[in-house]
Amino acid sequence: MTRIFAAQDTQTFEELLEAMRVKLRRLIPDVEIRAKARLAFEINTLKRRLNAIILGHNYMEPALYCSVPDNVGDSLQLARFSAQSNADIIVFCGVKFMAETAKILNPDRMVLDLDPGPGAGLQECAEVARLARVILTGMGLDPMPVTSGSKGIHLYAPLDGKQTSDEVSEVAHELARALEADHPDLVVSDLKKALRGGQVGTDTP
Repeated sequence: MTRIFAAQDTQTFEELLEAMRVKLRRLIPDVEIRAKARLAFEINTLKRRLNAIILGHNYMEPALYCSVPDNVGDSLQLARFSAQSNADIIVFCGVKFMAETAKILNPDRMVLDLDPGPGAGLQECAEVARLARVILTGMGLDPMPVTSGSKGIHLYAPLDGKQTSDEVSEVAHELARALEADHPDLVVSDLKKALRGGQVGTDTP
């Protein structure tokens, strides 16, 4: 991903206009460059005031692409960048699925999938869900159980969207391993293992 010449705190309108002319004079008439420079200057001023960043897709309109984004690239690159940003507002410009990609990278919930093995049922799943809920509540989360199929349970814990999917997945797997260590006769953390009678398998979709 390449940083381009988005306006700095001290950049004047004339400096921005000249930078855009250097990039665009062979593509766009000067009168259009000047008009779009004025728009870009106003966007950049508002962006700084609101602690916002703008991420521009490669398909973005050329004049604004060369003047307002803080970073440019494809959807996945920009989604990864947004996941690490501390900005109060993140604006995606280019294609509508960019924000959806970012949401996938920063999930809004953790899911623990509880599947009963042979000889186990909803009662055993409910007990594992209760044990997991105690741990998650201690972490400041508010998990809610939802039945899955005829016997299983999904435990949903809402998140603030500040963690990446890898970070959330690691916490969920660590939770499953902790439950297995404390209750080996009831919980299996790796569904590749064979479930013994009365055990509940935990998965993190």
